[in-house]
Amino acid sequence: MSQSLFAYRAAQRREELQKRQALERRALAVEVRRSLDWRAWLEKQAEQGDEAAKAALRGLRYREQRKSKRYQEQDGIEGEELDPLRKLTVATVHAEVDHKC
Repeated sequence: MSQSLFAYRAAQRREELQKRQALERRALAVEVRRSLDWRAWLEKQAEQGDEAAKAALRGLRYREQRKSKRYQEQDGIEGEELDPLRKLTVATVHAEVDHKC
């Protein structure tokens, strides 16, 4: 009998928690939707010291840089321009098998 009463009370507390969290999520969604877009919200959180927001902003900047034309034209190594890097293909690979092993 005590087990079923304990389970019932635990279920009640869980439902109350879920309802409270749903209300908080709705309130946050309305607040954010009205005031800021995603990037602006991230910048605001990062200014307040949120490490996850800082990491997300770095990811956004990296993605934007990767999509930029200048970044796509780079050979991959920054510095003094010497000779253009040649493109590697499978046809240029040579392998020998040592059958003594």
